[in-house]
Amino acid sequence: MRAPLPVSGAFDEANTPSRLHVVFIAAPVRPVMYDVLLFFLKLCLFVGASIGAVAYMQLPEVPMEVSMFISSVQILLVSVVYTLYAVCCSIVTAIHSRQKYDVVEDDVGLEMELGLHDSDSQPELPSSELLPPLPGPDDRLAFGSINELNWHVVMVHFTGLLVWNTVISMDYTQPDVCYCFTAGVVVAWLLEAIVVSCKPSQPFRCKQSLQLFIYMMCSTMLASVNLLDARISDDKIVCVLTGMAWPFFFSPYASSLSRRPEMILHTVRSSLVTCVLLCVYPLVAWNSGPLDYPMRTLCFLFLVQPVVKVMCLTIICLSIQTGHKKDLLIVLSVASCVQFLFLYPLDRTYQIISILIISALLSIHVFCMCYSRRLS
Repeated sequence: MRAPLPVSGAFDEANTPSRLHVVFIAAPVRPVMYDVLLFFLKLCLFVGASIGAVAYMQLPEVPMEVSMFISSVQILLVSVVYTLYAVCCSIVTAIHSRQKYDVVEDDVGLEMELGLHDSDSQPELPSSELLPPLPGPDDRLAFGSINELNWHVVMVHFTGLLVWNTVISMDYTQPDVCYCFTAGVVVAWLLEAIVVSCKPSQPFRCKQSLQLFIYMMCSTMLASVNLLDARISDDKIVCVLTGMAWPFFFSPYASSLSRRPEMILHTVRSSLVTCVLLCVYPLVAWNSGPLDYPMRTLCFLFLVQPVVKVMCLTIICLSIQTGHKKDLLIVLSVASCVQFLFLYPLDRTYQIISILIISALLSIHVFCMCYSRRLS
């Protein structure tokens, strides 16, 4: 007589191979479809933000001083809401912890009154269990010296400056500004892919070639909808440099603790104070009076757009942190291209080329996501 197999529920030997075969086929499908679903959700969010910003209202092109003032007010509003949320969470946590302590004290007092707490009947704990555990070899300090701590603080302030410029550049109500930010991100990652592929020690595989091809398609798609004109202003140069700073600042080769890819979201949260301090000068230097916009536009600028910017910034941080930079690159490029196709009347030839490039880009990326294991 065979021993029963350690499985829960009924066991049917006739159906066991087919059941195992089904599980073997369906197991790899779930994470791939999950990544594809997340990619299309990010795509819908960015494309919806880009189209909604120009379809809901068409703001005229404003100078950088107005954009800095509006973005500074948005950062202050988000900071106030985040501070209130953190304070409420701290109060709830403190009340919850106090309630636990009160319950423990009441239980001990009740046991002592009833005479159930007998010191002779309780086993004595060894002295080693009464003392706190000694630090092991893996318990290391986050900073080995004061110089590393100072460098970390400096990098957090630089991150705050980068986030502050990103909030100004990620403004879909100003298509040219957001286009320059996207172009900077695409150019930076394209240069990084070219440099990595030119290394003799790095084997050039099929996955790297497809990645380089996707970056080149994004560059071509951006160039087909909006070629930069001869009037290059300082504002556009700043937006391009801000976009290029994200791939270079948070790169896998970063040695600083605050710039490691796995700590991007934590570093951005830590730089909130720097962002608030940078908002002081645009607010103090503003001397043009209140904004001459209707109430509908003001509600969109200071209620809807801050939420959209926070979500877009969070997606940027999480995409770089989790290594989904191709998703971010394609989403930003497609959002800018769709906005220009929706807003500006282009030639029919350019429209057809742009639509074909977008369709081919999405198809190739989904194909690479579904067959990433075979391509690696």
